Formats: sequence, structure tokens, C-alpha cells
Amino acid sequence: MIIELLIALVLVLFVPGYLIVQIFFKNITILEKITLSISFSIIISFIISIMLGFIKVAEKVYGFNRYYFSITLAVLSILFFMIWYFLARKNIIL
Repeated sequence: MIIELLIALVLVLFVPGYLIVQIFFKNITILEKITLSISFSIIISFIISIMLGFIKVAEKVYGFNRYYFSITLAVLSILFFMIWYFLARKNIIL
């Protein structure tokens, strides 16, 4: 239970923001990377929550639950990773 919680916190509060930091910020210190990663991850989670709150999946069923949130966050993280990988492979600096 505790291990699952820690893994979930890292995946929600660190990974998406870290991938964005890796894409846009190259020459910053590790402390700045950690701080920006957590900040961007919180912002991304907040935006996903708002967007899912407005989406109706079916009649009288709104789109915000933990499954849709997890899927959306995973898809965005994979998308950010693919962008970062492509940019790193081609040595493109934003």
C-alpha cells in the first residue's frame, strides 16, 4: 500500500513536469529541475482535472474519475517523452 502510494505520487507529481523541464530547460541546476518539475506536474494535474470535469463521457456521467485521470496523465507523459526523445536524438535545442 505504501509503495503504491509512493509510486503514484512520483508518477503524478514529478514525471510529467520533469519531461517538460527536459524539453524546454537545458542549462539549469538539479535543484531548479526538481522544483520546476514538481510545479509543472501540479499545473498539468490541475489542468487535466479541470478538463475532465467538463467532459461528459456518457449520459449523466462526467469524465473525472481516477481511471480517466490516470489514462490522460499517462498519455501526456508518453507524448512528452516522445517529444523529448526526438529532440535529444536530433540535438535540437528549444
